[in-house]
Amino acid sequence: MKLQLEKAMLKLDEENRMLLYLKYHENYSNTELSDIMNIPMKNIRLKVFRAKERLKKILEGDDYFKSYGEVENG
Repeated sequence: MKLQLEKAMLKLDEENRMLLYLKYHENYSNTELSDIMNIPMKNIRLKVFRAKERLKKILEGDDYFKSYGEVENG
């Protein structure tokens, strides 16, 4: 599953990939993300949300995750 996530992350554009990596792998706060990426603080939450949605759509298109979801939803 980790490999599928890594492959999906590579399909994101650089900004979205970096936002998710810093937020969830490096545990940066929204304030830190704003400073590092030079994005206004008021936009950070929305950009992170949209990046997660894009990643979710990529993963939902992956056959591995489709079959996993079918098992989970039973």
